[in-house]
Amino acid sequence: MKIQLSTLLFLLLSNIHLFAQHDPLKVFAEAETFRKSGDYKKAIDLYDYAIRIDSSKASFFYAKGLCYAKIKDFDNAIFSFQKCVGLRTNFLQAYIYAARCYNLAGKPFKEAESYNEAYIHEKAKDIKLKYKKKVIQIYYLNKAYNQAMKHIQEAKSLVLDDIDLLLIEASINNKREEHLQALKSMIVAIRKLEGQNAPQLLAQCHYEMGFAYHELGEYEKAWSNLRKAKYGKLKLKVARVSPQYYIDAAICFMELYDYDTSEKLLTIARRMEENLTSIHTLSAKLTDKKTGKSAVIQELEKSLQAVTDDNVKTEIYRKLCLAQLESWYYKDAAISATSYLASKPNDYNIKFVKAVASYRMGKFSESEKLLKSILSNKAIDQGTQTKTYFLLGQVFNDLGRLKEAKDAFKRSAFGPFRLVAAKEIEKIEATGNI
Repeated sequence: MKIQLSTLLFLLLSNIHLFAQHDPLKVFAEAETFRKSGDYKKAIDLYDYAIRIDSSKASFFYAKGLCYAKIKDFDNAIFSFQKCVGLRTNFLQAYIYAARCYNLAGKPFKEAESYNEAYIHEKAKDIKLKYKKKVIQIYYLNKAYNQAMKHIQEAKSLVLDDIDLLLIEASINNKREEHLQALKSMIVAIRKLEGQNAPQLLAQCHYEMGFAYHELGEYEKAWSNLRKAKYGKLKLKVARVSPQYYIDAAICFMELYDYDTSEKLLTIARRMEENLTSIHTLSAKLTDKKTGKSAVIQELEKSLQAVTDDNVKTEIYRKLCLAQLESWYYKDAAISATSYLASKPNDYNIKFVKAVASYRMGKFSESEKLLKSILSNKAIDQGTQTKTYFLLGQVFNDLGRLKEAKDAFKRSAFGPFRLVAAKEIEKIEATGNI
């Protein structure tokens, strides 16, 4: 009988010890020790053991996910966090860490979805808004504007006049060419910012408002706002829609003998800020360039008939091709330039005239050949090289060779062509075809 009691006691004590060895909470506690000491692989093994004993504990999966995140095994980390929220839907930190893992794994839309889950399950209004802003920012930065706008509307159920939300809303509406809607958002935002010490936010609001007015053709109102947006990184964006930009652009197109475009650009500059001396100076020069040259052309053509000296004839052809180009007689200009180049084949200025005339006639391949010939001349000055690359960019653009166009515009980004070329590059990149 004593032997039986002893055996029974031994078995009972053994089972108690065995139970302790298989207590999931004790295994989990041991795993936590390894995790905190940085031994993540050992911790993962123990978490797995704890989960095999009891797979109903969300915290086990969460802690395992933290370890996988530390060793940059993002797929397994995300899987663990998903298992965690599957067991406990309001486990907010699991959504947050899953979002971070999606970010590091280069999956922005999954990151946004995870932050949105955190938004759904969070109770505190200010923290909910913080998560929703992250969602909106991700969609905005990845140009998923429809999704961003959908979440902006949801966020407005928390707060109607949040400056960050109004700014992104205005920016998206400006990108969608819904400029009146952008103005509405910025009127509310600027009114709210009055009296606050928030120069960067105020500058951003004035930029979006100024840009909206600019695109609506209300240039005076545009510049009134844009000049208030010259702050930090916005300075370059403002420069691209400033009076000086349009003056520089007008100079560029004048260099390309495109006087109509030049005049349109100068008109915009004048409407933005009328009293700039450079506008009046350039306007006078442009008027002179656009003055009809029919009489001059007739006189030069008569001179060709009368002159016998080859050198004099060559000079007449030079003057004639310029007058014809400025009078939109592109075919005649190309013929006169060819006659001139027969005697002076290395004159890159007249080669450029012929390239422009060919381009205007839609003879892109011929224009390309001439422009490349000019660029092969190592003696050309910086100004000639710049305008030649810019015109070559236009040629490539019209031929649909966008990668070459972008490269040519990059090479033309000098002097007054700098911002104009940058804008052409932006247009190419916006197509998404390179």
